[in-house]
Formats: sequence, structure tokens, C-alpha cells
Amino acid sequence: MKALILFGSRMDDGEALLTRNILLRAKMVVHSFSFFDKKVITSTGLECYTDYLFSEIVSKDYDILIIPGGPYVNDYHNEYPETVKEIKSFIDYFYKNNKHVALICAAPRFLSDTFAIKNNTYTCFGDTYKLINGGIYKKAPVVTSNHLITGLSGGVVYDFALEIVNVCLGPQAKETILKQYCL
Repeated sequence: MKALILFGSRMDDGEALLTRNILLRAKMVVHSFSFFDKKVITSTGLECYTDYLFSEIVSKDYDILIIPGGPYVNDYHNEYPETVKEIKSFIDYFYKNNKHVALICAAPRFLSDTFAIKNNTYTCFGDTYKLINGGIYKKAPVVTSNHLITGLSGGVVYDFALEIVNVCLGPQAKETILKQYCL
């Protein structure tokens, strides 16, 4: 099982790095990518380097797309509308090809007006739901609806990551991670 995770400067450290950590512990292959530079700076100033730039990605090679939240989500919407269109198109590619899409905190904002949000239930941080056109908002820690997994905030990142493990690898893999690393 191969996962692809978006890294963007001013991403939430925990939502990106803890999710990546849990998936690696579950023996998933996890690659990171960014749109502008392989070096990204998290919302707390940590330097991270991605495996790929978006232009280098072969999307058919991956089973799930993961998008963490953080201030960069609003930055992209305010400053890079073409990049937002590319992200939405990428989300729809995964969803339409029966691949999973997982977003947490502010990242579900990228779902607005996508095919992936149609007839699906989702959760997101705070009032972000007011910026999302489509879908059915539900305030819950983690919501799985068809091939869409969403998380409320960084406070539930372990639940979010464990749900990804559950959906992608099954309940036994989730239980193994819980026993080895979380209990």
C-alpha cells in the first residue's frame, strides 16, 4: 500500500509528520511531495524536505492521497488559485479511480466543489465547513464516507492516522499499531 502526502510551507507539523509516522509504522510506503520547493517550513518553523515535487508524481502508483491542514491551506486559496485547482483535480483523480483521499483540519477546504465531496459526509476544523461547497458536514473526530476520510483537527491526528491504517490495511493492522505504539 502506497501513500502520498502533500507537504506545504506552514503545514501543521503534527497533522503531517505524525500521520506519516503512524503509516510508516504500519509498513505503508509513504512519499511526500510539494508544489513549489522540496524544502518546506512547517507552521512552527521546522525544515522538512519532500521526496518529490508535484510535477514528478506518477499518481497511478499510489493508493491514497493525504492532505494535512495548517495555515498554508488559506495561503494557497488566497495566493495560488491555480495550485488549488490542481489540488482539487488531483483529489478527484484519486477519488474517481477508487483510491482513498484523507484530509484533516483545514485541508477539507480543498474538497469544495469537487466530485469527491458529492454525497459524502465530512468533518473539518472550526468554521471551515462554511467555506466548503458540497457534501454533508458532521462535527466528529474522524469521518469516513466511501473513499473519503476526514479529521477534525490536530487534536485527533492519531485517530485520523489509525483510520487511514484501518481503511487501507484493515482492522488487524490498526490493532497491531495500537498495541505496539499507542497503548
